[in-house]
Amino acid sequence: MAGQITSASVNAVSTELYAHQKECAARYKAIEEKLDSGNVKSVRLENMIWGLYVILIASTLLPIG
Repeated sequence: MAGQITSASVNAVSTELYAHQKECAARYKAIEEKLDSGNVKSVRLENMIWGLYVILIASTLLPIG
């Protein structure tokens, strides 16, 4: 009979679902690590921009010649 649920089909689906969850967990961990490394880069860029602000403001306040 088509569409009948058997213990073999339940076990197969359970096994596939478990493998899928493990694979997704590994993917999410990799994504999180990439985001964390990108955060370090963005902090460094932000500090460089603040340094440029200081230089621009200081250059307008210093008298010329």
